[in-house]
Amino acid sequence: MVNAKIIGTGSYLPKNRLTNFDLYSKIQGFGIEAERERSRGRGIEVDNLTEEQVFNNWVLRVCGVNTRYFVEDETTEFMAQEASSKAIEMSQIDHKDIDLVILTTFTPTKDIPNSAAELSYRLNLRQGTPAFPINTACAGFVYGLSVANSLIKSGDYRTVLVASSESISKVIDFTTPNTAILFGDGAGSAVLQATEEDRGVKAFYLGSDYDGKRISLDGILTPGPRKIKMDGGEQVLKDAAEAMVLSTRKVLEKSNTRLEDIDLVIPHQGNKRITHRFARRLNLGEGKVCDVINNYANTSAATIPIALDKLIRNEIKAMKIEEGNMVILTAIGGGYSYGAALVQF
Repeated sequence: MVNAKIIGTGSYLPKNRLTNFDLYSKIQGFGIEAERERSRGRGIEVDNLTEEQVFNNWVLRVCGVNTRYFVEDETTEFMAQEASSKAIEMSQIDHKDIDLVILTTFTPTKDIPNSAAELSYRLNLRQGTPAFPINTACAGFVYGLSVANSLIKSGDYRTVLVASSESISKVIDFTTPNTAILFGDGAGSAVLQATEEDRGVKAFYLGSDYDGKRISLDGILTPGPRKIKMDGGEQVLKDAAEAMVLSTRKVLEKSNTRLEDIDLVIPHQGNKRITHRFARRLNLGEGKVCDVINNYANTSAATIPIALDKLIRNEIKAMKIEEGNMVILTAIGGGYSYGAALVQF
């Protein structure tokens, strides 16, 4: 039986790294005095703190982000190219061997030509190589991985590149602090290839839930200048965690796998509170859930492939992926779109 195995990964982070202190100068409308009062109510001494320190403490409490990366002259497609080149190099294949390109993003530089086609051109792939984009916001990589897996198993394609890249800083509304603090830019990629080995993508589950009221988790783009808007209330945090719990359970059921047999879970890095709620709901022990939002923020579709690449390259302290490990990737994106994939490395 043919399986789809991940044979290479890569990631790219922009040159411009911002701490919460750096971000504060861009934010408009943050209520410093109101936050000081809330902090005093929690017994926190803030009278001797600067505005930047108060803001930093608030960001860490609300979403757990300390640093993020914003593009300067980089584009979404450029970042995808950089990440994909690293994935191709790790896979030790010739770039001409890639049969199909999938790029997941909701922040392409332009709509036409599609961003995946531009990525194929930038990578100098074979002329005629099919390429298409997917937009399911933060769930993009899981969706792209699932599509690649199905097409490889069909026998129509042997080697597929799945890239996720986002330039969210270009659409952040800095007058809405609750949204602006969450996001960063970056890209991650994976090369999947057909194999007869009993490993690779074992199962996947995809879902969508839209009722016209919960407009988005990860944003809508307003008419005119594109600015991201997000309803980030407690109900959204709960919905996000529950959707990833559901997806995880479904993919375990489909693969006839026990949760205790899973070595690692990489959830979408949307908000530290979502990750913690997700881990508590599944009673996942310490060291089983990858949590890197502190360093990279929410890069939407790119959060999972960035974390995956860092793990495979042993760049995350006290956590790594080894041969034979069973890993669950799970995400939820605006709309909602959600899903999970079980991968054996």
